[in-house]
Amino acid sequence: MADSDGNRHTLQLVFSFFLGLVVVAVIGVALRTFYPPPSEAKSELQTLTEQQKALDNSRRLAGSMSRSHEEYYEKISAQITAKKKVVQAGQDVWTRNTSIALIALATLLMGLSLVFARQLRVVSSGFLLGGLFTMLYGAAWSFTGGDSTSRYAIVAVAVIVIVAVGYVKFARTRKADTGAAPLEQGPPAPPAT
Repeated sequence: MADSDGNRHTLQLVFSFFLGLVVVAVIGVALRTFYPPPSEAKSELQTLTEQQKALDNSRRLAGSMSRSHEEYYEKISAQITAKKKVVQAGQDVWTRNTSIALIALATLLMGLSLVFARQLRVVSSGFLLGGLFTMLYGAAWSFTGGDSTSRYAIVAVAVIVIVAVGYVKFARTRKADTGAAPLEQGPPAPPAT
């Protein structure tokens, strides 16, 4: 009987873990599908870079370029520099927004795990793990772009949410398991003599 309970517990842990992984995968795919990274400026940058490479190749073959080709080359170089700034700015905005969306979705998942903690313990644990994985995913995205202020805010919110959910989840579980009275009620009254 004890071996059966151990196998069941192990299976529940494995199920919760994989549910968490699937949840974060679904969120990641959905986010990239419905909020894709900016690509228009990147394709323009690629076209300019290809033009610059073609001019480099013709310069190499001819040994030099005419004055008009030199001016055109410098114009393309300036456009490439400007376009790189636009691409980086767009990427930074997308990265910040993606991080915020992931942190918000992770918070929602962890909130759902608290709501269903008593009725569906295994699913609740899977949602909690999915929320934690999504939170980690969102925090990691914040490090790939954007400014340090937004990065700090995103990571700070992630830490606050994780600590708060952990406290609610595990403090409530411990009280339910031990039958301890909440701290606000004070110590039990002494026995009457």
